[in-house]
Amino acid sequence: MISIFIHFFVLTLAISVIWYVSGIVIKSTEDIASHYNKSGFLVAFFVLGFLSSISEMSVAINSTIEKVPQVAIGNLIGASVVIMMCIVPIVAIANNGIKLKGKISPRNLALTLLVITLPAILSMDGAITPHESIVLIFGYVAVFFFLARSNPQALTDVTKETQKLTSKAILFKSGYLAGGAILIFFSGMILVKEVVAISTLIGIPSSIAGLIILSLGTNMPEIAIAIQSIRQKKDSIAFGDYLGSAAANTPILALVVAFNGSIFIPRAEFIETTFFLIFGLVAFYIFARSRQELSRTEGIIILLGYITLGIIQILNVGYTISR
Repeated sequence: MISIFIHFFVLTLAISVIWYVSGIVIKSTEDIASHYNKSGFLVAFFVLGFLSSISEMSVAINSTIEKVPQVAIGNLIGASVVIMMCIVPIVAIANNGIKLKGKISPRNLALTLLVITLPAILSMDGAITPHESIVLIFGYVAVFFFLARSNPQALTDVTKETQKLTSKAILFKSGYLAGGAILIFFSGMILVKEVVAISTLIGIPSSIAGLIILSLGTNMPEIAIAIQSIRQKKDSIAFGDYLGSAAANTPILALVVAFNGSIFIPRAEFIETTFFLIFGLVAFYIFARSRQELSRTEGIIILLGYITLGIIQILNVGYTISR
């Protein structure tokens, strides 16, 4: 029993480091992008999206090293669920809606949501193969191609402070980025080891542990952005990062499969997750198309879907342990 508490303490410590450092990394990225007048949806989607996915990349690499790629699969799929069905709706509820007009076209939004869903869909048969990883990469490249051809409205407001950054300040902020990335990577290494240890002690599959525990822990950067956007009334800044981060999980998963070969996972748990993820993203698309925004009420509907999925997952874990 004491051993479990120690593992949970170390796990919590690693998550706390990711939480704190990710805020520094994201703020530094925003400042540098604004300084060079490169703000916009593509910067938020691709740059911030990948930077806030450093923890997922770390988990993917370290789970491959530890020979438990199932942890990465569960984490990456679970992370997309948390972002799109929990964090985005909470921002919509807290900010009385998220306005989407001028940020991304309906076609590009539909393609992006499909790419986010692909990992969950391909996992429904209990395995993800190298051939399917090619599909994942192709999907993300397609998103990159179509978004690069578009000219969406800027998501960030360039401030006087960021315009006046000196070369020394840029150097320091670049150092924050590099140092933060390293800290998040090693914290991800600790996360993998502790989740594997805890799942072994309580007798649940590592993929389920990754789906439930790690997916929340590694989304600390996105949660940090959510809190900051609510406080600063800048929901549009967060939106590009949310979509980009969720979409970035797709090529990361493809690389995990490419390095590990076919990965077999518990089929039942991922069928439920896929069903709810499809529900959430289809609802999100319909709501977004209706009035070019996600209202507070619509956010509540999607969040209720996430809560329902969480209850089902907890019951499944309880049943697995009791067996």
